[in-house]
Amino acid sequence: MNTACTANDLPGRDPQMNTNSARRWMSGMLLSGVLLAVPGLVVAESWTLEADAWARPRSGEVVADMAPVREAVQAWLAEEDARLIVRYPGGESGQLWASELRGWLVALGLEPDRVELYPGAATEGTLELAVE
Repeated sequence: MNTACTANDLPGRDPQMNTNSARRWMSGMLLSGVLLAVPGLVVAESWTLEADAWARPRSGEVVADMAPVREAVQAWLAEEDARLIVRYPGGESGQLWASELRGWLVALGLEPDRVELYPGAATEGTLELAVE
């Protein structure tokens, strides 16, 4: 009697799945387990600030109440040596927007050397906030 487990025995296994697909699936599951088991591994959280939300009249209270900003700052505060990364759309207007947000964050008490600006937001009209 053969009791060896094969790729065909995996839960939800499609009998038509080829050996390469099964290997990729098993490698992915193994990698997921390794990533979960590595202590101290930092996976960046991120939030998106839309241009429409930023277009409102601003004050320190309004900026602090913007959900993406509030959530990013809370995550940043929870990590002792974390950096708050702001990715902005390329061009002068994106850079000005990111610089203004950074100015507000510093005015609200964040350490200026832990707030970094980088071009390259994936979507035009958004700022991407990440804690790393």
